[in-house]
Amino acid sequence: MLIVFGIIIAGFITGLLIRQQQLKHMPQLITMVIWVLLFLLGLDVGSNPQVIDQIGTLGWSAFILFFFSVTGSIGAAYLLQHFIKMNNRKRQSR
Repeated sequence: MLIVFGIIIAGFITGLLIRQQQLKHMPQLITMVIWVLLFLLGLDVGSNPQVIDQIGTLGWSAFILFFFSVTGSIGAAYLLQHFIKMNNRKRQSR
């Protein structure tokens, strides 16, 4: 877990140091990396015989966890976008 926090902190510091530069392709790169990570996660789960053997037992629990995770993430992203836009409008009207 310390490695994860270390990587996040290193990325944050790097972002602070290069924030003046235009990183045009960064959103596309981040999206591509997320898709690759999701694919690799699916590959790992699909190739694990223990998971496949327990799919019937895990099915509903996994679906419920998946559904609420995705729904919560979409809802949080929507609210965050709404608050950011509202904050930007307030700044522009000043």
